[in-house]
Amino acid sequence: MHTQNNRRAWVLALVLAAGAWGVTAMALPARAFADTPKERPGSSPTSVDESGLVDLRPKWEKGAVTRYTMEVTSTNAIKDPNAPAPPASSPATKPAPKGKDKNAAEGGGTIQSKMTQTIGLKMRVVEVGGGGGKGGKGKNGDGPAGGGGGATVELVYESVKIALETPDMKMEYDSAAGGAGGKTKPAKKSDGLDDQDLLKPIFDKIVGTTMTLVFDENGEITEVRGGEQLNMLGSMSGMSNPGAFDPKSMGSLFGPIGGSKGGMGKRKVGEKWSNTDALNVGPLGEFIMKTQHTLRSHTGGRAEVQVDGKAEAKSEGDAATSPDKIKLKNSLYRGKYIWDTKKGQLQSMELEQSVQVGGAVEAKSDSVVKIRKNGQ
Repeated sequence: MHTQNNRRAWVLALVLAAGAWGVTAMALPARAFADTPKERPGSSPTSVDESGLVDLRPKWEKGAVTRYTMEVTSTNAIKDPNAPAPPASSPATKPAPKGKDKNAAEGGGTIQSKMTQTIGLKMRVVEVGGGGGKGGKGKNGDGPAGGGGGATVELVYESVKIALETPDMKMEYDSAAGGAGGKTKPAKKSDGLDDQDLLKPIFDKIVGTTMTLVFDENGEITEVRGGEQLNMLGSMSGMSNPGAFDPKSMGSLFGPIGGSKGGMGKRKVGEKWSNTDALNVGPLGEFIMKTQHTLRSHTGGRAEVQVDGKAEAKSEGDAATSPDKIKLKNSLYRGKYIWDTKKGQLQSMELEQSVQVGGAVEAKSDSVVKIRKNGQ
């Protein structure tokens, strides 16, 4: 039973890693969190200069607090040689996208799972102007409120709700249920396994996690502080490396970190630009994300930006440093976001992603990520 329980925790770790990886694919500019105002009939394009450039830079206001809800739905298939064949009633994964290997992570011993995540986030602008609080004029927040320049933003994980189903596990966690600690519906007894609160000890520590993100004037991150509790996601089974879910990697959800960055700035309709970011996500080790943005349209103060990207393992050597030697084989993602050029905020975002990993473990995951501002 001890071995079965260990395998169960190991599988759970992989499923959570797949889900977190799906979210990490959102290594897009800070526009990933903003409101979705209603259409204003008769409104005219704004934030366009004489040359026809659309201003896609963020606008900050010291003390402003906004709350967002991020929803992630993922289906996963993990090939485990020691796992029994899944029952017919287990959740099925989506068909492989066109051009993908339909046999990846399939066959005997495949553990199929479905996971939904609902995460409540609070963002508070601490400082505005200059270099976003990293020295310079903006240090004391004396920069132009609501204007250009960088900013220092505090990000808090206020709530987490998880639903996870595998052939021998069906669990739910909701930090809002039963007080701050939340409640977990433990897995149904299966194969002699004892009921365990496998999610609760992980996510109880995640709720309340605070990170400080420092942005430059184009919405790109120059520094990440705090967020150490996020390492719990990578340490639960001992299968991850020390860099698993580190704050820098998770900070990439809200803006590019390092690498060659195209930035947002001012763009013309039809213009394309790219970001290249180096990240580290636990068992997958280090990899490079290349994202292309296309400004599709701008009208009524709403800019629609299309996103297409892929992720690649940085090198064989880096991949081999993972204790389980798991390597990213293939990852493609695409979607769009609507940017409010009047407020300097993103209105909405939706992203789809397909991921395949190999090595000691073969797995694939398909995810959909949606973000909305509360109250919209």
